[in-house]
Amino acid sequence: MVVMGLGVQSGGLGVATFMRDHGADLLVTDLRSESQLATSVSALGSDGVRFVLGRHELDDFRHAEIVVRNPAVRGDSPYLRAARDAGAYIEMEFTLFLRWCRQAHVIGVTGTRGKTTTATALHAMLVAGGAQALLAGNMRVSALAQLYEIEPGSTVVLELSSAQLEGLAGTGLRTRGAIITNLMADHLDRYDDMRAYAEAKLSLVADQRAGDWAVIPEGGGWADWSGGGPHEGAET
Repeated sequence: MVVMGLGVQSGGLGVATFMRDHGADLLVTDLRSESQLATSVSALGSDGVRFVLGRHELDDFRHAEIVVRNPAVRGDSPYLRAARDAGAYIEMEFTLFLRWCRQAHVIGVTGTRGKTTTATALHAMLVAGGAQALLAGNMRVSALAQLYEIEPGSTVVLELSSAQLEGLAGTGLRTRGAIITNLMADHLDRYDDMRAYAEAKLSLVADQRAGDWAVIPEGGGWADWSGGGPHEGAET
C-alpha cells in the first residue's frame, strides 16, 4: 500500500498509522523533505514503513495494489494515473473510513463557508442531547484513527472539503446525512470552473438512497452552478 502525502496535519499520519498497525506493507511518499516532515515522520516511526521523501517514484505507483492519496493531491496527478493504469485502487482516508465504519450514522458537512461552525455546532447539540457522537474530518482530526472508538448506534459528524469529496466519485459510498452550507466562488486554482467545483461538492449527495437526508439551503448558490442534487428518495 502506498500512502501519497504524509503531510503535517493529522489525515496522512492518521491513515498511515492505522494501516501500519493493521499489517499493511506500507510505503509513505511525499514531495516534501524529511526535515519538513520531521514531526509526522517521528510520530509514525520507521517500524513497518518505507519512506520515499522529497520525491515520488513512478515504479512505486505502478506496483501498488492500493494508493491512499492525500486530498491535497490532485486527481489528475501523473503518479495516480500510473497507478490507475496498473490496476491499483485509489482511496482517501475518508473513503476508507466510510467502507469500514458500519456501526454509526455518518453525517457529512461541506460548503464554501461555515462548514466548521456547522459541524461543530451539530456535534455539540448531539452531545448535549445525550447522543454518542464524534467530530472529525477536515479539522486536523483523523476519523480513521478513531474508528474502533466509535460505539454502535452513535453518530459521526465529518467536516469535508471539496478535495476530500473528490474521492467519493464513482465509489457508490455515501453518508446517511448531508449538509451543504452554501456554494461560492473559491478554489478555482484547483477547479477549471464553478461547475467543476460544484460537482465535487455534489459527490456528497449523489449516491444517497431512500431514507437518507440532505440539507441544501435555498439561495446558497447551489442552484446557480449545479443541476444535480440528492437521490430522489432522499429527504431534503
